Amino acid sequence: MWGIGLAVTAAVASFIRFCPKKKLMDAVGPWAYKLGKLFSGIGNIRIGKKAMDKIEEGIICTLLGVGMHILNEFGRGLVSDNNEKGS
Repeated sequence: MWGIGLAVTAAVASFIRFCPKKKLMDAVGPWAYKLGKLFSGIGNIRIGKKAMDKIEEGIICTLLGVGMHILNEFGRGLVSDNNEKGS
């Protein structure tokens, strides 16, 4: 079990290390877009387009925006000391 855990961790770390960030983002972007369209379509069918539009533009966009800001700032904090002089 430990071997499998270490192997999976090493494989994921190697993939992330050697796969360029832009290439990975370009690969995941279309998948995420389709997932968003699917979620929106299911919501439109279940609760109606008008109600789903209010939910999408209200709470979902707000939560996603705040979450993205938190992750961006976290990332900036991680790399902030990489360019400091004297390190």
